[in-house]
Amino acid sequence: MLKLVKLFIFFINAFLFFSCGTVRLTETESIGKNPSKEGVSENEDLRLSYDFWGEHGLMYFTIYNKSKKPIYIDWKKSVYIHNQWKNDYWVEKTTSESFTIPIGDENSRSFKNVMSTVVSERITFVPPDCYVSVPVTFEILNHLNRKQQLHNYRESKVVAISDNLRWDENSKKEVIQKADNKGSFRAFTLTYNKENSPYRFRNFITYSFDEKFATEKSFDNEFYVKRFVQMRSMQFFGRPFVRTRQPKAPRMMRNGLIKISESFSTYSSPFKKKTTFYKTL
Repeated sequence: MLKLVKLFIFFINAFLFFSCGTVRLTETESIGKNPSKEGVSENEDLRLSYDFWGEHGLMYFTIYNKSKKPIYIDWKKSVYIHNQWKNDYWVEKTTSESFTIPIGDENSRSFKNVMSTVVSERITFVPPDCYVSVPVTFEILNHLNRKQQLHNYRESKVVAISDNLRWDENSKKEVIQKADNKGSFRAFTLTYNKENSPYRFRNFITYSFDEKFATEKSFDNEFYVKRFVQMRSMQFFGRPFVRTRQPKAPRMMRNGLIKISESFSTYSSPFKKKTTFYKTL
């Protein structure tokens, strides 16, 4: 009887999450010197491919050397900038790592472990027709609440405003078309332009064709948050796909919890794009 009660509670909680829970989708726009199209930005030397998708957003990107010459990237002179605040991709530090090396000659050979001090790579060598990924990723919106400065004749104070657009007086309800063009639904939205957006972020990369950086060049991408769309979890996650067709029966674990199934579901994520990200509310 206890197993059935716990199983019932589990499914009720899951139903309430997907039916009543909400997700805030964040859409971005690219501007500046090297604007991106669908997450891809390039010049005559490099192609940068972005993928922000994730909780709170991630500054993740890959760099492709499209030239016919080797390129050197200086991570100390490359930064992620959020609302004009600099965040470094490279921090000077050393770590100790263990290596296995051969000793002896061809007739008598053995191996031993040695410790070596490794310095984090500041300059990355990228051959032609080759990719390299960013060494450090940053969360784009890693805070829980937006803040607003309030002033009156007596005092000035900062108050936290909920990320729930339902309680934001500037938000409005709009009709959102489903990704498959089969119907629509109403959702709370909040729209910005590049002048009034509260979140602007840049990716600044310094590179050169020579190792000494005698003639260095830069690649500059700038983005801003252009719209929030708050919808129900069921609308955001989309249709589920169960990987295991015949999940195992529920069973009681030693710690008193119930293991529901060995299978798990993935979802179609109809609003997933490389230039969007989300937050569960």
